[in-house]
Amino acid sequence: MVCFFAIYQFTRIRRHGDGLTEEQREKKRVLLKQKIEILKTLWIITGLFILLNPLPAIMITTLLFMTFLSFSLLDETSDQ
Repeated sequence: MVCFFAIYQFTRIRRHGDGLTEEQREKKRVLLKQKIEILKTLWIITGLFILLNPLPAIMITTLLFMTFLSFSLLDETSDQ
């Protein structure tokens, strides 16, 4: 789900003319790609952690926290 959100954010930047220069748009794209790579790594680590701790309470708590963290990192309101 987070991956779809990241793809949506990436294509939204490309589609809409937001009054930015091409250099600023490219900088935002690069920043978003870096954030996506960080999130991929975090989700892989989270998956391994969940495999090592198969308790439902730990799984749910970890997944909810990672979902919150993913949306927080991909949020662009502070970038503008």
